[in-house]
Amino acid sequence: MKQVRKRLTYANVMSSIAVFLVLGGATAFAANKIGSNQLKSNSVTTAKIKKEAVTKKKIKKNAVDGSRVKDGSLTGADINLSTLGTVPSAENANNLAGLKTLAGSAADETLTTLFSNGQFDVVGICDPAETLTIPGFENGYNTRHGSAIGIINRGQDHGWADTYDDDDEDFNIGDGVAFDYRDAGDPGNAVLPSGHWIDVLGGTVTEAAINPSFGTGCTFHAVAFFG
Repeated sequence: MKQVRKRLTYANVMSSIAVFLVLGGATAFAANKIGSNQLKSNSVTTAKIKKEAVTKKKIKKNAVDGSRVKDGSLTGADINLSTLGTVPSAENANNLAGLKTLAGSAADETLTTLFSNGQFDVVGICDPAETLTIPGFENGYNTRHGSAIGIINRGQDHGWADTYDDDDEDFNIGDGVAFDYRDAGDPGNAVLPSGHWIDVLGGTVTEAAINPSFGTGCTFHAVAFFG
């Protein structure tokens, strides 16, 4: 120990401290220079990432796809609805799933089409004098029977039709069934072998000959459901 103390000078002590400071600084410098090449594969885990440290600026464009999104995690608030197109086969939804309100008028002793979808016509028959002959209605609705609303088959033979006042068990193309003779609230419906169908509800026929407040001829109102 005496020999060590003899050799322990101020210069020796200071030089030793300097060596330690240099080594310590080098270690700190090395720590600040660690890059991806120095990281062991799979060494950075979720627990090592600071909460909310990863922002959208740190995520590569198109890096997150549907397989990375938890099922059921996205709601309507997360989706820009204006970017969505029309759902296939949903065109009828724009028409309230096959609902149509009908209104029209016709001169005395004439027939007017209120609605047509290619399978059926809904017509207004204005016949206050009961003199109008209507082809296709001979089997049920009596010709020259008066004003009414009618359904005419335009799609397929051998259908079936029934109304409050009329029916046709072999409802062929061109055939018609009628209902609502100058009153309100009567229904009518028809169906074809192809599955196409129509229901007409709440038909109203008003004749000016009975109530001049409605002007001349007839006015018609109804609601049709179809598919």
